Amino acid sequence: MKLLRWNTYTAYSIGCAVVWAVILAVVSTEASKDTKHTFTVVFFGWVIGWLSATIARAVYPPPKWRQWSPRRSFLQGGDDLSVGGQIEPAAGVAGGGCPGDDVHAID
Repeated sequence: MKLLRWNTYTAYSIGCAVVWAVILAVVSTEASKDTKHTFTVVFFGWVIGWLSATIARAVYPPPKWRQWSPRRSFLQGGDDLSVGGQIEPAAGVAGGGCPGDDVHAID
């Protein structure tokens, strides 16, 4: 039998179910009618959030872990847009000006 890992969504869900069972058991035996209603509403709100997160995890699973790749990054000169590991500045910004500074109004 495979042991359950404790850092999984299943373990989180089981832990939350146990905690909510204890909370609702105590509230149902000790609390007033208004407090019971409040806790029931909060519990169902939590269930809606948990259900939507569970559906989202099924539809959009987390990305798979990737091993480190020795490929060079953009900043290391691994792309055609850079030369010698440095990013070429955009035209107009190289001299410290703003783009569009080279456009002059007619005097």
